[in-house]
Amino acid sequence: MVNNLGWEVIKEFYQKEFGIEGWVVEMYANMDILILCASGASNETIEKFLELPVEDVSRVIRDAYDFEGWACDLPINPYQMFISYNGQVSSVQHFTDFVNTVDTELSKYGGIYPKTTEKMFYICETMYDIERKIKDEWI
Repeated sequence: MVNNLGWEVIKEFYQKEFGIEGWVVEMYANMDILILCASGASNETIEKFLELPVEDVSRVIRDAYDFEGWACDLPINPYQMFISYNGQVSSVQHFTDFVNTVDTELSKYGGIYPKTTEKMFYICETMYDIERKIKDEWI
């Protein structure tokens, strides 16, 4: 892992040479963590899958989503459900449909998963925005 000073140099380089915001560089570098979380993977699963310290995984998730991460893997993929709405992102109907779909799917598992559909929607919306920004700005 790059130390903080090294990371700041890398972000500064991308800003200077390519006009890419440091935030975009940071999100691009952490894309695997972010997409796995948005897809319902727990911090421990992400840690094992990417072979990263769980503290780093938790920090990235907290910084990007203002969320501590999932305590256990979800039996659904919220992000897949989110992006299946064909561009209705951030609309009231999209939110309502998303909540109903997630609640219906989670009810199949006996109610053992917390009702966090608003947080799921926020995480998915943030992930979608990150992906769009990277697509628009990356080299």
